[in-house]
Parts: sequence; structure tokens; C-alpha cells
Amino acid sequence: MDLPVAPPAFDATAGSGHRQRADRGADIGAGCGLVVLELGALAVIFGRWFLSGFALDTAESVAADPVRGYLVAAGAVGG
Repeated sequence: MDLPVAPPAFDATAGSGHRQRADRGADIGAGCGLVVLELGALAVIFGRWFLSGFALDTAESVAADPVRGYLVAAGAVGG
């Protein structure tokens, strides 16, 4: 009994042997762009926390904001 055989979907043995790769430039560029944006957002978040403890008036004593809210914002950016 002969069973029907489907033709191969892709024959890798045919051709010149040169395998073409997919163009990944857009994927790499998007990944680098997202990393730059995330690092920029983290720099802004922690920069605001760092600057919250500064005052230009030398007679005034300023306490820095609690870091909890800034860590939540950094976690949201990281997520």
C-alpha cells in the first residue's frame, strides 16, 4: 500500500549554498532606542530625587524626599 507523500515545504539542499539572513537592523535599532529611553527616564527619576534635597538658600535646611515613591516610579519604568 502506497501512502501519499507531501512535497517538502522548503528544500535547503537546493541553491548556491549561500544562506541569506534576515535584516535585523531595525530590530537592533529599536532595542537600542528603548534602552536609551529607559536609561533617560531612570536618570530623570533619580535626578529629581537627588535634587529634592538641595536648596540654594544656605540658611534653609532641606530634607530629601522619601525614596519610596521614586523607587516605585523606577520599577514602573523597568517593568
